[in-house]
Amino acid sequence: EVLPPPCFDWSCNGYTSSVQFIGDNENVVAWINGTRKSENFKMDGFISQTLDKICHAFCEGEMRPRTRAAPWATHVRRKFNKMADLLATCAIKCKNNYVFVNEFKPCGRARFIQAFFDGGFRGDVAGAGVFLRVAWFMNGSQPEWHSVFRASFLIDVEGHSNSACAELFSFQMAALAVMSFLENNCVLMEGDMVAKDVWPELKLYDGLT
Repeated sequence: EVLPPPCFDWSCNGYTSSVQFIGDNENVVAWINGTRKSENFKMDGFISQTLDKICHAFCEGEMRPRTRAAPWATHVRRKFNKMADLLATCAIKCKNNYVFVNEFKPCGRARFIQAFFDGGFRGDVAGAGVFLRVAWFMNGSQPEWHSVFRASFLIDVEGHSNSACAELFSFQMAALAVMSFLENNCVLMEGDMVAKDVWPELKLYDGLT
């Protein structure tokens, strides 16, 4: 069962999309939000590179945090990040990239976007998972969510030799997916990706499709 995350407060601001990144690694989320400093110089550069793109989108009025006082990223327990965790596991177990894009009808610019991310490193294989859902309208006090994008990424272990590096890579992929969606009303991907009909036929991944 893929559990929904806890309810979060959201606020609207004209045509600017409210964005929330969600991960289950407390250290990585703290690094992203700037509340804790990484002791790894390479990781600091990786984080800054991604945050620069997010800040540029913020300055252009394309995206903002879910509320005025909220940070960009939110830490949740793993059970509330189950889809991204499954996707990362899929990449590691199957040693391949998988992408599934839901069919949907955009209703103008998305008002709310949530990007779940997770990464893992096992043995000599690293993988990342990204799950994107968006909302155009409110349903009562909460956004009416629609799943639009799920992806498993096999990671080059030379540059990502531990789980924290894999988590940061998944955050970067989540940020790129969000910005692609904001620009195109869909997520455009490049590289060695495969479609839904070749998802691995394994019971572990029943919740993916």
